[in-house]
Amino acid sequence: MKISICRCFKKFKLCFFGLNLINFLKLKNLNFANFGFY
Repeated sequence: MKISICRCFKKFKLCFFGLNLINFLKLKNLNFANFGFY
């Protein structure tokens, strides 16, 4: 039981990190686009 919870937590952490990374890249691209307009 404890091992499965740890596995789920690890998977969740990886997914969460991946989503954060994608959002971060999107924000960076938006910032670059804004700089391009100015």
